[in-house]
Amino acid sequence: MKDIKWLNHVIELVIVILGISVAFSIDKYSENRKEQKRELIFLESFLDEINDDIPKLDTILIKIGNIDQSLHKVTNLIRGQNQNIDSLKEYIGSAIYSVYAQDLKTATFESLQSSGSLDIIENFELRKEIINYNGLIEDLEFIKDWDFKHHNEESLEYLPKFISASNHDLLTDPKLYALTGVRIFLIKTSISRYKGLKEKALELKKLIEEEL
Repeated sequence: MKDIKWLNHVIELVIVILGISVAFSIDKYSENRKEQKRELIFLESFLDEINDDIPKLDTILIKIGNIDQSLHKVTNLIRGQNQNIDSLKEYIGSAIYSVYAQDLKTATFESLQSSGSLDIIENFELRKEIINYNGLIEDLEFIKDWDFKHHNEESLEYLPKFISASNHDLLTDPKLYALTGVRIFLIKTSISRYKGLKEKALELKKLIEEEL
C-alpha cells in the first residue's frame, strides 16, 4: 500500500479553496462596482430632475402668488373695503379662472420604486430624503387635482353668470363668496406646500451633490 501524501493533498485543497475565494471576491467586487455605477447614474438623474424642478417651482409660486393677490382684491371689494368696483370682473377672472400647470419630474423615483430598487441608494438618510421629496410632490398633485376639479365643476358652471351679471350683482351673490372661499383655501395651501417643496428641493440638491 502506498503512503498517502497528506501534505500534498492538504496543499492542493488549500489552493482550490483560495482560488474559489479569490474568484468569489473578484465577482463580488465586480458586482459592487456595477451597483455603485448604477447608483451614481440614478443620483445624477435625480439631480438633473431637481435642477429642472427648481426654476419651475419659482415660476409656479409667482403664478400662484398673482392668483392670491387677485383673491385678496376680490375679498376686499366684497367686504366693502374698496369702493372702486370697476375692476371687479378683472380680479375675479384672475382669482377664480386662472389655472397653473405643474410638471415636476418624478421619472427616476418612479423607475426605482416600481422595480423595487430604491435600496440601491446606500446612504439611508439620502434615500429617506428622496422618498420624502417625492411624497411632497404627490401631496401637491392631490391639491392640484382638487383645484382643477373645483375649477371645472364649480367655477366654469358659474361662468355665464359671471359674464352677464353687473359688478353690483356679483358683490351680493353668495355663490361668488363660496367660490372665492374655496379658492382661497386651495391657493393658500398650495403656496405653503410649494414653498416647502422648494426648500426640500434645495436641501436634496445639496445632499446629492455631496454624495456625488
